[in-house]
Amino acid sequence: MIGNASETGHFLFVISLMRKSEPVTETKDKKLINASEIGTYCFCPRAWALEKRGYRSANRAALDEGSEFHRGYGRRERLIRDLKILTAILILILLAMLLRMLFR
Repeated sequence: MIGNASETGHFLFVISLMRKSEPVTETKDKKLINASEIGTYCFCPRAWALEKRGYRSANRAALDEGSEFHRGYGRRERLIRDLKILTAILILILLAMLLRMLFR
């Protein structure tokens, strides 16, 4: 549940409907909240409010370590996806060669 204004300060949440061609990162709307901010708010509304005011977490090392973990995880996931695609292509090539040999 989102806290009331007395708990978290006066925050305005805006759902912004944008055209598909307009990248979210280029918007000048300071009221736009990204997924990371939602996660921070759900974990601790006070931490979110402090972050919005420019304060940085004292636990920066753990946050950086988590970011590095997620980058590595993403790299592994892309590698696995690419290997699956390569495997499918190789299987199709082998099937084509086998069919060619059978129907000569």
